[in-house]
Amino acid sequence: MIGVLCENCMVGLYSKKLHKLMSFDHRFKDADSYIVFSDSDLNVNNKSVTGKLVTHGAIKPLSAPTPYIIFNFSDPREDKRAPIRALAKQTEITLINEVNRFEQEMIREMLLSSDRTLGFIPSQSAPTANSADMIFTLRLLRDAKNQWNVLPLSASLWQAKPDDEFVQLLYRSARDIARCIGNYLPLLAFCTVKLALNGNQRPFLNNFSGWDSTLLLKKQNPDLLKQLAIYLYGYSHFLLNSKSEHSYVD
Repeated sequence: MIGVLCENCMVGLYSKKLHKLMSFDHRFKDADSYIVFSDSDLNVNNKSVTGKLVTHGAIKPLSAPTPYIIFNFSDPREDKRAPIRALAKQTEITLINEVNRFEQEMIREMLLSSDRTLGFIPSQSAPTANSADMIFTLRLLRDAKNQWNVLPLSASLWQAKPDDEFVQLLYRSARDIARCIGNYLPLLAFCTVKLALNGNQRPFLNNFSGWDSTLLLKKQNPDLLKQLAIYLYGYSHFLLNSKSEHSYVD
């Protein structure tokens, strides 16, 4: 069983959305289960949680030992992070995406450390495009092989076909950024990369963050949801297999 940590007001909604995602991939079976809970449902001292058990067949209340693997889909204010910090300190727990909001200066320093990604940080004198229409949001998830994959771009954001050369440039850029940050943050599995264009129409980083709650809170096209389900299933099983082997490979 894998845990899904979210805000208190989202437990019911995330349970329903996760249950729906399971219908997009036939590999989800009753043996695959997730427990959705919030930090207020977490008893750190007793190492237990109370939440919603989600399987392919049903959603039902459950109290259980804290799962060894937890996806963090929450983004609390700094003064509300104490339970998550306590959870992360438990050595037997693997907390995926402990943080979903990052200091951008820290991200810049990570990217500047690699020749492959330093070009995504523009110099102060470099001309940039300021139009909001020229900012592209790409969401990435790790898959069954622990590799970064880009979810399909929203049709409302970008009308080009996925195999268009420019779209492929955006995809490659986002993957390069995710790989670089992932080298520093090996338990990062979901990220959101916002790319803008410089004066030469080359992409540079506008913003980097973790899990994007709009993936489940807003209506999405079926292709995006199907890919999300495939990657979620694959990475969940990668984690379970890795946990049993007591090792992770990036």
